[in-house]
Amino acid sequence: MRLLQTIFLATTIISCSNAQTGTEVYLFDLTFNDGSYSLSNPVDISNNPGYDNQPSFSLDGSTLYFTSNRNGETDLVAYNINSAQKTWLTSTENRSEYSPTITPDGKHISFITLSSDGIQEFRKLNLETGEEELIEDDPIIGYFVWIDEVSYLSFVLANEDQPSTLQIHSIETGEKTILGENPGRSFQHIPGAKAVSYIQTKNNETGIYAYFYESDSSEIISPTLEFSQDMAWLPSGEMIMGKGSELFINKGNEWNLLTDLEQYSFSGITRIAVNAGGTKIAIVVEE
Repeated sequence: MRLLQTIFLATTIISCSNAQTGTEVYLFDLTFNDGSYSLSNPVDISNNPGYDNQPSFSLDGSTLYFTSNRNGETDLVAYNINSAQKTWLTSTENRSEYSPTITPDGKHISFITLSSDGIQEFRKLNLETGEEELIEDDPIIGYFVWIDEVSYLSFVLANEDQPSTLQIHSIETGEKTILGENPGRSFQHIPGAKAVSYIQTKNNETGIYAYFYESDSSEIISPTLEFSQDMAWLPSGEMIMGKGSELFINKGNEWNLLTDLEQYSFSGITRIAVNAGGTKIAIVVEE
């Protein structure tokens, strides 16, 4: 089982990273005027050959975290938006780190690790001391989003007995609850709601769902943009997804073109992240 899960993790996180062509993380100014959003001033903040991906912002929106290729592995990077300074947070031999996500207390970065010998762990890094701490060592978690300081929603890897599943894990009690099967990799907090969004395929149809953690209930919000698996929320409560060089916004459960980044010679949009103030947007594109 461990071997199968390790192979699945490598396939899910590494192969889906589009590492063959390489990816870059660009940071744009995001402006809202006269009822519409516009993007401007793209900056290649990764500026690095190979796989640079999985952007996420700090709680105050002043720092962007992402994974970056270094010597054939991926380490975690913090980019200070005000100073335009990039800091490597990890420098580990024979281990890669993925999915950097700020913890609810704002003091740690949580992330998934995958060692060269197939050991996968869920860990966190104290941003003040640099000390690491193990959160969960079961080789099962692919992607995740924190619900509160002691629980998170996660993509759990398939095994010989079941497909990949959507689960809630409690650090406090150790309880693991299955909510469904075949989730996607995009997990996001929904602005202004006590809920998180996730993508799931049911009956051969893929949609964006909301999980309301106080009532322990889920409902579909909208179909996804065709051939897309990454989304983000704008502070206005609207969703965005990308495809090719185009960025789309969801209005009334319909996807409408927001902007075409072909003007910057960009293509292959995947991951997207928006800061809390709605003034910056990070977009991953092909090199």
